[in-house]
Amino acid sequence: MIPLFARADFRMFVKAYVFGCFKSLKQKIFTLIEKQRMKSLDSEIMVSTDKTKLDMNFIQRFLKEESHWATNRSPETIKRSIENSLCFGAYIQEKQVGFARVVTDYSTFSWVCDFFTDPKYRGKGVGKHLIKAVVNHESLKTGLMILATRDAHGLYSRYGGFSSLENVERFMQRKLYPSTPNPNF
Repeated sequence: MIPLFARADFRMFVKAYVFGCFKSLKQKIFTLIEKQRMKSLDSEIMVSTDKTKLDMNFIQRFLKEESHWATNRSPETIKRSIENSLCFGAYIQEKQVGFARVVTDYSTFSWVCDFFTDPKYRGKGVGKHLIKAVVNHESLKTGLMILATRDAHGLYSRYGGFSSLENVERFMQRKLYPSTPNPNF
């Protein structure tokens, strides 16, 4: 009779069990480390409305090359839109990692636009901090605030309190393009 511990199937079971436990433990440790890293990164995120801190090259590059809504904007148009809006920059250790622009009259209406996070920093709390800063800004606390999104509904509803537009049939648009229309708009 072959002892139980010598059987091949028993050894395979033990290896699978130990490896499975190790893999599960490794995943748990990784998750804890990642959560701790996220917490520490969370405390490093700073949001500012100081336009002198904005990295214009970062903003223009993202809007021209990575956004799906502003690829046809010229650098001059981007610069002018920033000059005439309330802008928010998100920073980690002085490096800009996010941006939001708000077109507003400061009393009855605000439109959040050009909202983005550097792809390398997505999922790390930057967007959450940015939208919270926007909706909590002292000058934007009254009136209607709107935005349009293709894929970030959860972020805006959870951290900004946004919901689907009511009475959407009342809203109209008129597109004015200085050149070829953007098919991604």
